[in-house]
Amino acid sequence: MPRETDARVWLRTAGFDDLADRIEEIMESWRKRGLKTRRNWWEALAGTPRGIPMTVEGVQFPIISAVRQRLGLDPVKGAVDLPSTVVVPPQVRQVRWQTKRPKKTTKKKR
Repeated sequence: MPRETDARVWLRTAGFDDLADRIEEIMESWRKRGLKTRRNWWEALAGTPRGIPMTVEGVQFPIISAVRQRLGLDPVKGAVDLPSTVVVPPQVRQVRWQTKRPKKTTKKKR
C-alpha cells in the first residue's frame, strides 16, 4: 500500500494523474516480466543533476521544480512550476540506505 510520501500518491493529489498512471504501467510491466525492479520515482521527476529529463522504459518524465528542490538540486529552465498550494512531502530517511561500516577483515597468516 503506497504511503502519502510515495511519488505516485503525491502526483495524484497534485493533479498529475497521467504521470502516476504511467508509473503504474511501468511497474506493472516489470511485475509481468518477473522483475523485482525498484525505483525512486522522485529522482525520475527531478531529472538528472545536470537538468536533463529522465527516461524510464521509454517514457520521458518532466522535471518538476519543487521535486528538484526537495532533493537539493539546482533549479533548471523549463521545469514545471507548481502552484504555491501544492506541497511536496519531505524526504523520509531510509535506514536501509544509510552507509554501513566496513567489515573488519583479519589478515591471514601465511
